[in-house]
Amino acid sequence: MKNFHLSRSSICSRFLIFKEDARKYKIGTLRGDVVEELLIKKAGMKLSDFDQVARNIQNTQKLSVGRIDLAAQSKDTTINTCTEAGLNPDDFEPVFSLDKQSMYYAFHKETSDAIIAAFQKAFDDLKKEGKVSEIFRNYGK
Repeated sequence: MKNFHLSRSSICSRFLIFKEDARKYKIGTLRGDVVEELLIKKAGMKLSDFDQVARNIQNTQKLSVGRIDLAAQSKDTTINTCTEAGLNPDDFEPVFSLDKQSMYYAFHKETSDAIIAAFQKAFDDLKKEGKVSEIFRNYGK
């Protein structure tokens, strides 16, 4: 499961308390990302309400200098983009959880059933051994 949050810089003093407040803030999104759909459905926003970027690191950088109030991205994305940008992830905090999404694997339509079955078996074995849970504990926070 992947959690999607609206994150803010701890320097910013604003809080998103109710979803109805979302339109009061300049929210950075990744263009075409599922998070935009969540905000449209859950907060009644429109695409024109977002400050869209091509890469998540741009939102993290904008957030750090006050060009946006909130960044719509997962906690792990915020941590990774902070590291990439040379910022301290502890300067950012989730303020509103939008949703939890399951993650899936997709294969090309011409991938053979044998390859898909082998992948599924290997994945199921990893789950039984507790490796999948371990990975999510360590990296999917």
